[in-house]
Amino acid sequence: MREDLDLEFILVPSSEKVRPSVRPRSNAVRVLDLFKNDRVSFQLAYTLASFDEEQGIPYEEYRLELDGGCLELAVRDVALVPCAYLTTGVDDEYYMAKEPGLYPDRLEPSDGTIRPVYGLWRSVWIDVSSTDHVKPGPARVAVKVVGREGDVIFSDCVDVVFHDMELPQQAVHHTEWLHADCLADYYKVEVFSEEHWMIIEDFITFAHDECACDMIYTPVFTPALDTEIGEERTTVQLVGISEVDGCYVFDFSRLRRWCSILRRHDVSNVEVCHLFTQWGAHCAPKVIVNGVRRFGWDTEAVDPGYIRLLRCLIPQLRQVLEEEGFQNEHVWFHISDEPKEDDLASYKAARDAVSDLLEGCNVFDALSNYKLYSDGIVRQPVVAADHIDGFIAKAASPLWVYYCVGQGRLMPNRFIGMQPYRTRVMGLLMYYHGISGFLQWGFNFYNSRRSATHINPYLVTDGLMAFPSGDAFLVYPGPDGRPLSSLRAEYVRQSFRDHRLLQALEGKLGRDAVLDLIGSVCGGRIGFADYPQCQEFVDDVMAEVIRLLCAEE
Repeated sequence: MREDLDLEFILVPSSEKVRPSVRPRSNAVRVLDLFKNDRVSFQLAYTLASFDEEQGIPYEEYRLELDGGCLELAVRDVALVPCAYLTTGVDDEYYMAKEPGLYPDRLEPSDGTIRPVYGLWRSVWIDVSSTDHVKPGPARVAVKVVGREGDVIFSDCVDVVFHDMELPQQAVHHTEWLHADCLADYYKVEVFSEEHWMIIEDFITFAHDECACDMIYTPVFTPALDTEIGEERTTVQLVGISEVDGCYVFDFSRLRRWCSILRRHDVSNVEVCHLFTQWGAHCAPKVIVNGVRRFGWDTEAVDPGYIRLLRCLIPQLRQVLEEEGFQNEHVWFHISDEPKEDDLASYKAARDAVSDLLEGCNVFDALSNYKLYSDGIVRQPVVAADHIDGFIAKAASPLWVYYCVGQGRLMPNRFIGMQPYRTRVMGLLMYYHGISGFLQWGFNFYNSRRSATHINPYLVTDGLMAFPSGDAFLVYPGPDGRPLSSLRAEYVRQSFRDHRLLQALEGKLGRDAVLDLIGSVCGGRIGFADYPQCQEFVDDVMAEVIRLLCAEE
């Protein structure tokens, strides 16, 4: 190591985004509580603070060494991503950043090499997982940075407490809309080729294992989402449809393969794509029959020909799903995304045309207008976070919640420019208000607004100034066809872990006691736009939850 180098290393909690121009908080990692089949994380931030110019610009590399005993450890590099559009302007003073720039988000595979750069803070993300060999009680992760000659440049440790306890199964639903067409478009593979199937399976696996998704958006038809009127997205219709002598014949082989992937990876629910177009159910989606487009933007939603197709298809579709292990209660249908009051007539007509076919299954849709719920038009609403407090006040149930581009002021969300707690607090809020499920539209939407063009998510994180950076996708398409995670995906995962911890404490002390605990930390009742805007709120609540949960160990 060159003696003229002034290197700095700081252990940083997972709840901080290490920005290149901002010194991280020092010595802020709390003791990490780890349970069975669990994972916790922290970071090592580093920079080159100064060097002797006469010795030349340094290009020194160092090696990260970790020792956690029986704990399983993994390292990823936190990559900076370009963000040109971080907020719509409907925002607040609690953002991490609003100005265009490079910000930490993508998590990339690491070989443990660290190369500090002058004047820039970077970090590595370190995961700590339990194994069958970990003994209950305190443990420790030793962190060292070593030079080429074996000299130790930095040494510190993080304390971990392993609790010999399994968290309960997740009690709330979670879906992040998987866009199968975007995978074919980005990787330039033929739709439903073997390469496409392998990529689809890897993304489904990640959604379930890493993001706690218990249902997957399933393109029975090419999804009628985010498409310019009159235009089309790449066809990804799972059900083959032919018409022979006036009768429809269906090929469900691709759908059965899709279902086998869901079963193989313990995804317990099928979310059937929308049966009608977005924002009010005015038209039919694109449907391919006999190899050509039969229905689409030029087809009214309740066109007799299209309704005849649905009345032939849906009973057989439900039978196939049942044969594949998805009973009625595990099948979820959509009519149309986000109908407004002006769309009441078209939405109701579309719903009524198929309601008898969907009897016994779940039918749910994103919704902001309470009247459409109170009038019984949408019976299972997925409510925007900035409208849900009104539904809660009127005891609407069951309720799902979602956020997207429009929930930028005080709401939980996952824009790259937001502080981590804004993503993680969703689990706590969902528990507090008894919310049944969470939906987000962009697991991997790699298109611009209304799918006018495809984008490279490594270069464009905002859909070409359409959505605040981070809204449209949670994962990046890795070079080998597998998704790369993000800081935001980790915070989503943590939010559902928090929910499971709250469930566990409820099983021990009762729901009222858990609600009182939350209220005591925040000083009263919390809402989706009214909770303490700081990381300490989430940390303090969960620390007390874990203390009470493990008090008798």
